[in-house]
Amino acid sequence: MDDLCGLVQKLGEQYGNVTRGHLLGNMEGFNPLQHVCIRCIPLVIKNVFGYFDHFPECVDKAISVNSPASFEVALDIGRPLLTEAMRKRMFVYGTNKKVWMEALKKGFDLDQLPPSLGGTKIYKGMEKEYDD
Repeated sequence: MDDLCGLVQKLGEQYGNVTRGHLLGNMEGFNPLQHVCIRCIPLVIKNVFGYFDHFPECVDKAISVNSPASFEVALDIGRPLLTEAMRKRMFVYGTNKKVWMEALKKGFDLDQLPPSLGGTKIYKGMEKEYDD
């Protein structure tokens, strides 16, 4: 998270008009039965609240796509614990690509999104994944 905030600050200094960024997560392949344990839940909650307590100025929107239904249910259960500002910044989309692509098009240029998210950008370290 420190790296993300540092990048936002650096871009702000370089371009003068960058104050916040969007945090975008692709949950494709995430399976709560395989990737979540009961003992991990307090750590995840602590990290989420720690982020919002210490880094709220760095991220304008936190967006999750391809989220399993169970993730959305867990978020709905925890939503009352979030502040209004937190709720307004969190966007969770399921696996319907048409729905989340419409949302992403509003905040991102397609030439800045990787192919897995409907874009064309190949970021450093992704070359092998998209070799023809």
